[in-house]
Amino acid sequence: MRSFIAIPLPEEFLEGTVAVQQGLAPVMNGRFTPRENLHLTLAFLGDIDERETRAAMDAMDAAVEDAGEVRLAPASLGSFDRKKDSMFWLGLDKDLGLMTLQARLVEELASRGVPFERRAYLPHITLARRASMRSGELKGLAFPLPQAAEQVTLFRSELTPEGSR
Repeated sequence: MRSFIAIPLPEEFLEGTVAVQQGLAPVMNGRFTPRENLHLTLAFLGDIDERETRAAMDAMDAAVEDAGEVRLAPASLGSFDRKKDSMFWLGLDKDLGLMTLQARLVEELASRGVPFERRAYLPHITLARRASMRSGELKGLAFPLPQAAEQVTLFRSELTPEGSR
């Protein structure tokens, strides 16, 4: 099953992120990420086996040990335009605590032989897939207030015709 390591959004930050989605809905076509699936990915692992899962959990534990505060602060809106799946996202500040945690995590994963997607890290929360803007006026869109992250989790997801679970 596909796996990734991510920060679940703290409740108030999650509420603010859902409010951003609701503000975009009148001017955007697409499949909005369900509330329960909103998160901040730190490392995408892909399909990993049981040994790699245990090693990923060890890497995660080592990366968060003695970690400083990780601040989630919205910075921008943007998109990744791909042939079949344009993604619209809420970008986050490259907070020193966040960037340090992410860099340490990928070092720990690499040292344990856990495969992960290697690309420049851009902290973002996917708001919608297959997204395109309609004409209209974007009114009253307010970003969530900055908040400290509370945990890091290993997630597994399954792709279905209705989206990820």
